[in-house]
Amino acid sequence: MDLNKPTTESYQKEFLTVIDFKQEHLLYNLERVRQYILTEFANKKEKAIIDINKLKPTSDPLLMKNEVHNTSIPFTDFTRHIQDKLTNVFHTKQFFMNVANDMINAAKMTPEETTNGKDNFSLVCNYKKRREDNIPCENLYDESTVKYLVSKTFKKSATDMYQLASSYPLPKYFPEKKTLKVACIGGGPGSDLTGLLTYLLECGYSSFECVIYDFNAVNWSKVSSGVLDGIIKKQAQKVFKRDVEISIRWEFADMKKDWENKESIPKADVFSNCWALNECSYNENFWNGLLENNTESVFLFVDGEVDPIQRFQYLEGIKGRKFVYEGLESPRRLAIFPSQTV
Repeated sequence: MDLNKPTTESYQKEFLTVIDFKQEHLLYNLERVRQYILTEFANKKEKAIIDINKLKPTSDPLLMKNEVHNTSIPFTDFTRHIQDKLTNVFHTKQFFMNVANDMINAAKMTPEETTNGKDNFSLVCNYKKRREDNIPCENLYDESTVKYLVSKTFKKSATDMYQLASSYPLPKYFPEKKTLKVACIGGGPGSDLTGLLTYLLECGYSSFECVIYDFNAVNWSKVSSGVLDGIIKKQAQKVFKRDVEISIRWEFADMKKDWENKESIPKADVFSNCWALNECSYNENFWNGLLENNTESVFLFVDGEVDPIQRFQYLEGIKGRKFVYEGLESPRRLAIFPSQTV
């Protein structure tokens, strides 16, 4: 027997050695990246604290806000960039992009629907004109407009909610849950739901009971009901390589009004609200009711305007709860955590 002649066993042994080396090398580089990011973060944090403490007091609140905002930009840009780089490691972000594309293809429009939807959407986005002319935003959401919104905003809302949700270790707030209850307030076609589910699927969850509460639930359900759940199941199998149990239903809710009674207030493990606060009048009682009846739940908000999202930190229902309000960036983001969280 020629001992120098390569054998199957020798090739196997050689490859197994390479596998061990690759694992060791990967762990080494992960630690290098960890140390690098933490060092960079510490340096940016120290500079941000020094710069913010250098600001001189002023009686002009707008001037102070602008100075704080300008001072915060380098730090917030750095943290957002790092967060994006870290989440880009997960190829599963493709999930919400696939779902969005499938939903857009499903919401076919005639030329007339496109024109009407575009005109109404322009008015929806014109906050100033709607307020000056007292135009209720909710009344603009006819069937052609909701189809148009699917094509124009589904991806953005899904992306914004994914970026917010993936910033926090949500599984620690419901570690023993096998089926998660998810409620989207002003959730439209299910776009913020899709972004939120992407992160929860990454975390290993596979069973969901979802309710989308919206003033225009009827028209949104015409576009998404019976469609979105099928697309999610198909794309979960394609991207995550596993089956998903999910139910989605649409129910009417009016954020401008108080809840009829305690029994009518939704219960869920996690609530989302994405680009919906700016579309109606702010009702403190509506949100206090939700918060006070869901003290063990997580609430996630994304919105464009400072008001009314900044008002949440003063709500009675938020007392005793940890919350993180990112008001110096755009979009504005708010996360509220269970009352027992330290």
